[in-house]
Amino acid sequence: MAVDNVKFNDMMNKIYPDASYPEIASLDIHKGGQWGLLPRLGGVNNDTAIHEWMHEQAYQKRDVIPVVLQVPRMFDLLPNSKEWKTAVKSLLEVHAKTIDGLNSSLTVDVNEHELGLSGATFKEVADVKREATSVTITIDERMGIPFEILLDTWVRYGLMDPDLKAPLITRIIDAANLPPAWTADWYTVTALFIEPDVLYRQVVRAWLVSNLFPTSVPDLIGKKDKRSGRELKEMSIELGGFAIPSTNKRVRQLAQSVLTNLALWTRDSEDILLPADKVDPTLNSPTDNDVNYEGTREKPLT
Repeated sequence: MAVDNVKFNDMMNKIYPDASYPEIASLDIHKGGQWGLLPRLGGVNNDTAIHEWMHEQAYQKRDVIPVVLQVPRMFDLLPNSKEWKTAVKSLLEVHAKTIDGLNSSLTVDVNEHELGLSGATFKEVADVKREATSVTITIDERMGIPFEILLDTWVRYGLMDPDLKAPLITRIIDAANLPPAWTADWYTVTALFIEPDVLYRQVVRAWLVSNLFPTSVPDLIGKKDKRSGRELKEMSIELGGFAIPSTNKRVRQLAQSVLTNLALWTRDSEDILLPADKVDPTLNSPTDNDVNYEGTREKPLT
């Protein structure tokens, strides 16, 4: 099989910080194509037979990799600030079962006028718009409702308390220690969402999303039904935000730099840490009569 049947962009040799535009390895659409008169299964390139059918390999969407870049500054004002900030990071990076709403699709609006008397029309470009990104995640609540506590604190202390109609941060921080203006960086997250290639080497797409914050703390509901089993709580949380898409050179450079530094291609199942790495000492103790009974036993009945 000839290697040159796939046209790869020489991209991994351009590791930044130069001003190059990161490209993705791409199949050559000049080759292949099965929907003409005859299918293109084989071909010739420089007098050498090649597998043109390999140019039909389809693109399959990969799960995005969320990377939190900035967390709300409000947590710097709370006790145990590091724990609050890492909780937000964990919420997006490792606890979100699904992430939806990343979008950079383009729509072309047109004007049109009649072209002759047959009913044909002449269309001209009037506007081009990009779909808005609005991120939504789903998570499963854990015992002790930690996500509910995190979101409730984030909303009431950073955004607005429903009773006072102001952030509660003013009730726990002295006025002298508060910022002069409660701007969005005090309560929003900025995150990078990277769609990698199948080998986790190159960026296919990326979205740099700012102004992320929860728009609800869902399903704070209690009930009683003795006839039913217990229910799990799945939470769907809309975070909103606005995105700079991967058509932006700096977003692609940042995403490629982050993906390269993560080196996910070096990880495998052998990196999973063990939940236990030795025998519990109480199981080996000769004094533990519940486990290793060495006392006298009653003689069997004769």
